[in-house]
Amino acid sequence: MAVAQTDIAAMPAEPGAYALHIVLPRRFEGAIGALGPVSLKRGDYLYLGSARGPGGISSRVGRHCRPEKKIHWHIDHLTVAGRVTEAVAIPGGSECTLAELALTFPGVTVPVPGFGSSDSKRCMSHLLLLPKPLCAAILDNIKASVRNSGEGTTSGR
Repeated sequence: MAVAQTDIAAMPAEPGAYALHIVLPRRFEGAIGALGPVSLKRGDYLYLGSARGPGGISSRVGRHCRPEKKIHWHIDHLTVAGRVTEAVAIPGGSECTLAELALTFPGVTVPVPGFGSSDSKRCMSHLLLLPKPLCAAILDNIKASVRNSGEGTTSGR
């Protein structure tokens, strides 16, 4: 299932962070900007990004979920090759904080150092490979941290 446009429209148009659950149905092989050749196995990935520009989180997540788009960011390669099945918005949040949280789960790995984090000194990567058995628990934990902070919205699943 893909994230519905109505769910995206309900996301905040303010700055913050977001988490995208992306399912790659087959192996991805391709060159991604300065990262060069990248090989990703099929599976469940978590991309953690920030939206600080016009339209905020809603606009950025909406762009990522569109099948037709100009390839601009690292993540665009994966959102075209796979499908976004869930999105979580964290107004005022930090993608590095989300990455640190997700990496506390056993089996979560960094498949490509520097992916989506070329502008970050704090994060090794904004793309994480999720172990299938823990995928739902990790996403639920991120949503719970959003609820506990009193902010954020989720969509999908």
